[in-house]
Amino acid sequence: MIEGVVNAADTTPLVGMRMLERHNLNIDVEDGGRVIIQAKE
Repeated sequence: MIEGVVNAADTTPLVGMRMLERHNLNIDVEDGGRVIIQAKE
């Protein structure tokens, strides 16, 4: 298991995150991994 530190910003979402609002994002973090973005119903 990999552990790390997560930082949060008390600000409006970044442009990329705002575009993902009301969507699910799934990423296979590996060389050639899939990225799936699906709208929530």
